[in-house]
Amino acid sequence: MQSDDFVPGRSGAPDLQTKTVVGVFENSDKAVAAAHALRQIGLDETQISVVAPQSDRGPEMGAESTHASEGGVAGAGTGAVVGGLVAGLAALAIPGVGPLLAAGPIAAAITAALGGALVGAGAGVLAGSFSGLGVPKEHAEQYEHAVRGGGAVVAVKVPFDEHIDPIQEALRQQGAQEVTSFSPAL
Repeated sequence: MQSDDFVPGRSGAPDLQTKTVVGVFENSDKAVAAAHALRQIGLDETQISVVAPQSDRGPEMGAESTHASEGGVAGAGTGAVVGGLVAGLAALAIPGVGPLLAAGPIAAAITAALGGALVGAGAGVLAGSFSGLGVPKEHAEQYEHAVRGGGAVVAVKVPFDEHIDPIQEALRQQGAQEVTSFSPAL
């Protein structure tokens, strides 16, 4: 489904044809299954973001210890499973949020926020990272709250409207409690 015109994380004016589809799951296992299902329908791993609490309580890492922006893999347990499905897995410790596993474009956004001026702000890093994917602020805050409560979120950037229905269906089939799509703001 990757389009030659679609460049995830591209800066500049928003691509008005690009949409973000988000699914909220009760746990990381369901989110991992959803990421796998999205790969099976032809999505590129660079389009899929996953954020979940780190459940294995392995060694926590700060943003400076990860390779998220380089597509590297960190962590174990659930992380090893997610790492095989989604690019850029990072095990992160966010102040005020706790240990998380993040993969895909959102992992790079969180890592950049933690490494930049937002260090110590913690609480807004996750919501801000969702906002960076094109999710409106009020929804981004709801997704952060879901992750803080033990849930997981899968976000997918898609280049055209016609790809939204199969993505939403795949997320629902994997147990998403909520599925929403967003258009970029001007």
